[in-house]
Amino acid sequence: MSRDMSKKAQTKSQRANLSMSVASIERNLRKYSRPKRVSPLAAVYTAAVLEYLCIEVLDSAGAVSTQNKRKRIVPRHIMLAIEKDAELKELLGNVTIPYSGIMPKIHSVPSTKRSKNKAALSNASPNEAFYSQEI
Repeated sequence: MSRDMSKKAQTKSQRANLSMSVASIERNLRKYSRPKRVSPLAAVYTAAVLEYLCIEVLDSAGAVSTQNKRKRIVPRHIMLAIEKDAELKELLGNVTIPYSGIMPKIHSVPSTKRSKNKAALSNASPNEAFYSQEI
C-alpha cells in the first residue's frame, strides 16, 4: 500500500483541532461577505475566535449557574456572566439576550430632596392631593 492510501480523510475542523465547523463558517463567509474571494485561513481563524468566545462565555455562565445552585445554564446566567467579566462586557455590552431579565441595580444614594409642595401633598388625603394639583 502506498503512503497516501493509509491516511484517512480529515475535515478542516479536525486539521485545525477545532470543534466548530470551519467549512460552514467558510461557506457563510463566501455567501454573506462583500468580496466573494475568501482565504481558507480566514475561516479557520474566525472559527477559532468564535470557539474561544463560546468557551469563555459558557465557562463563566457555568460558574454563575453553580453559584445559584443550578445544574442547567439559562440565558439569565449568560447575561450575569457577561456583566461580571469586564472584557466580555466591553465586547457584548450592547447585546440583548432574550429571556435574561434585567441586571439588578440598587442606587447607592437615593434622592432625599423633596419639594415643599410634594411634602405638603404627601401629608394630605388622596382626594385633597388630587384636587389641589395645578392644571
